[in-house]
Amino acid sequence: MRFSTFFFSGTGNTWWVAREFSRLVQELGHEAQYYSLENKAIHDSEFLKTVFNESDAIGIAYPIYGSTLPKIMWQFLDELGQLDFSKLSNACKVGYTLTSVALFSGDGALVPRKKMKILGLQLQGAMNFQMTSNLSVPFFRYNPVSMEKLESRKNRNRKKMRKLILRLSKGKKCMEGRNPLLIFVGWLQRIFGEKEISLISKYWSVDRSKCTQCLLCVKDCPTNSIEYIDDKFIFHKSCTACMRCYNRCPSSAIQIFNRTADPDKYRRFHGPGEGFKIKDLR
Repeated sequence: MRFSTFFFSGTGNTWWVAREFSRLVQELGHEAQYYSLENKAIHDSEFLKTVFNESDAIGIAYPIYGSTLPKIMWQFLDELGQLDFSKLSNACKVGYTLTSVALFSGDGALVPRKKMKILGLQLQGAMNFQMTSNLSVPFFRYNPVSMEKLESRKNRNRKKMRKLILRLSKGKKCMEGRNPLLIFVGWLQRIFGEKEISLISKYWSVDRSKCTQCLLCVKDCPTNSIEYIDDKFIFHKSCTACMRCYNRCPSSAIQIFNRTADPDKYRRFHGPGEGFKIKDLR
């Protein structure tokens, strides 16, 4: 069985989920590939059709944003919707979602079910994997967990992944988030969170007294939403709220609501370890 996973990761958590899932798929005797949405090559229509044609199971992996998907993943699903998969062999395929969460998710792994169905993907697997926070922001000072605790979570995640892979390979479902209470919680999160996330580009700024003009924020932005023009930083609406600029700014100059949490007390998240580098997200 061949599994193909398309992922987006702002600061590394979902990269780890997609990579480890693919590694375990291979360990269990199947084929697996994982593709970053930041890789321009995957947006070629012929490439996408080839992946769909050759795969038995196709999944998406993304960080949970208030029980929903980041904007960049929604846009990718819309992009797939523009392609004609009707002539591909074995058109109706197994679909699955893998999410990374800091605390919990309501029904965030189930949200894209309708979009996936339009693409001929019947959602058979949906699972959340707790990693750590990348949100050490002034109004939500939630530090990343220690590497020791993160390793413990990774081990639990591997067990969940094995269960998911085994069930999918046997044609069985493995779904999280179907509890009515979780669905209600997810609905509440989306009601109150989606608008704020969509407006986040208005909230970013740069503390010029700290900024060294290294322009890593401009270079590393996955959606090219930050520009430096005429000695000014401009944040565009295309921002997908991935927190990469905030976490990776070497001088902690990126601000939200014109504030930033004290980096000595509230650590920035620099990735899940295991040799992770920002280039792994491209």
